[in-house]
Amino acid sequence: MALPKINQPSYNIYLHSIKKDVSYRPYTTGEEKVLMMISESKDPKFIAKNIKEIMQNCILDPDVDVGKLASYDVENLLLKIRAKSAGEIINVKYTDPDTGEEENFEINIEELDVTFDDEHEYDIKINEEVGIKMVDLTFEKVLKYQSIIEEAGENANAEITFSTILDCIEYIYDKEEIYKVGDNITQEELTEFVENLVGISKKLYKFIQTRPTVIHELKLKSGKTKVISDFKSFLG
Repeated sequence: MALPKINQPSYNIYLHSIKKDVSYRPYTTGEEKVLMMISESKDPKFIAKNIKEIMQNCILDPDVDVGKLASYDVENLLLKIRAKSAGEIINVKYTDPDTGEEENFEINIEELDVTFDDEHEYDIKINEEVGIKMVDLTFEKVLKYQSIIEEAGENANAEITFSTILDCIEYIYDKEEIYKVGDNITQEELTEFVENLVGISKKLYKFIQTRPTVIHELKLKSGKTKVISDFKSFLG
C-alpha cells in the first residue's frame, strides 16, 4: 500500500543579481539533517558540495543555477528557506572577548535582507578613457575561496584576495573596445594588466570589502556590537 503524497508549499523571493522572482520550497527532513551536519562541519569541501546541492533542490525554477547566482542572493535565499522550514527564530551564542561572558541572542531571520553599501562601485575608472567593469562573486566562487582559505590558512589570504579581484573583473574597456577573458584576452594578460596598474588598487580592494551581504548586529551587554555574516552562524 502506497503512503500518501504530501504537497509541498512554495514561496517566492526576489533575487537582486538576476533581477527576477524565483520560486522555492522548504527543505525536507533529510535535507535538514544534512544542514545540521554542515553547521557542525569544518570540512570546506563537504560544506560546499552539500550546501549547493540542497539549495539547487529547493529552487523550483529549472533555469536557475544556484552556483551562478551572486553569493549574497544565495545567503539570503538560504535564510528564507530555513525560516519556512524550521521557524523564523534562531538562537546564536557569542562570547564577548572583553568580558569572557557567553551571551545568547534570538534572531528573526525572516527580517534579515541583503545589505548594499553605497560605496560599492561596479565601474572603476583608470583614466578618462579606460575603466574596469566589476561583477560580484558567484556563490560557486565564494565556496571555492572559502575552501582554499580554510585548507591553506591565513598565509593564503593575500593571494586569495588578489585572485578574488581578478574573478570580479567582468571586462576592461576603452573608447573603442571591450576586453574580456576568453573572448579577446587571456587570463595571463588580465593578471599582468592588473599587476601593472598604478594608484587603482585601493578601489579594487574596496570592491571586495564592500560587497553586498546578509549581516546582523549583536548588541552586547558591554554596549559594543558584533557583526555576524557567516551563513553558518544563521543556520541555528
